[in-house]
Amino acid sequence: MPLFKSPEDLMQEANDRLLRGDFVAAQRAFMSAAEGFAKRGQSGPGGPGQFAQAYAVLMGLSTTNPVAQDYQRVVESLTALGPAALKLGPRTVPAQEVRHEAELAREEQDILASAPGTPEAHQQVGARLQALSLAYRQLGNQVLVLPELFRRGAVPASSKAPVLAALAEEELGEAEVSRNPKRAAEHNQNARNWWLQVGESSRAEAASQRVQRYGRAVKCWFCGREVAGEGINFRPLSSDVVGFPVASEPSALPDRDDSRSVVFACRPCASSVERLADERAKAATKEIEERVNRMLTQMRARAGIAAQWIPPTLPP
Repeated sequence: MPLFKSPEDLMQEANDRLLRGDFVAAQRAFMSAAEGFAKRGQSGPGGPGQFAQAYAVLMGLSTTNPVAQDYQRVVESLTALGPAALKLGPRTVPAQEVRHEAELAREEQDILASAPGTPEAHQQVGARLQALSLAYRQLGNQVLVLPELFRRGAVPASSKAPVLAALAEEELGEAEVSRNPKRAAEHNQNARNWWLQVGESSRAEAASQRVQRYGRAVKCWFCGREVAGEGINFRPLSSDVVGFPVASEPSALPDRDDSRSVVFACRPCASSVERLADERAKAATKEIEERVNRMLTQMRARAGIAAQWIPPTLPP
């Protein structure tokens, strides 16, 4: 019995581990096999060492939350294999099919890790999500290799499309909300429909609430400007409007909501009111602080005078 296992034996051991679902051990065996083939000079293009290395990199996706860089390493290793096939458990799959799937997963992880902060960035993310949703939809009901390989269930490629489409519509809505709230409401209505399709009722309800806020139009109580987009271009301000007479020239758009005791203020008017309130609050606070300081000064002075009248303590 040989003291050291040959690369071929290590490949067999790795495949056995893979079939058992022990992906960490399989990765170690594939890496050892790759090192053995390298010592023989069999790591060139199309050589067994290249395949062993590709399998080892692929096993790295068995972690709970692989990131975009993990998928990128898989893409690079499988691209080098050309038209070869991979034996992955019970399935034999073209390496380039797995590479394409890894490319889609890399793009998904890269998008989800992004944090767009401007309308332009939201627009770009939305467009990328739309393209990714379309790519999965074009694969139809083809069962994805990677989730099945790592015991995460049989996932049809097209089943990922609706969620990505919903996320795309939400991002496109964020891109429009500051410049065209009604258009943002349309995107969120589309998102709501996608969320309902996949049974995400809570996310559908959140999208529905955005539709109502973004699509609502009112007349500013202060300046009369007609604006749309609650929380964006206008805000409700608490006010005592119960019993107050309605304007002599009623508008098709409301300027108040008696049931909530609020009036509607466009963004410029609301900010002016809030700044005026802040200035008055700061002035009132300053005045109170000055009065308290004067009272403390007077109390300290009186305490000093009283101390002069207290006789010294006699010794026992």
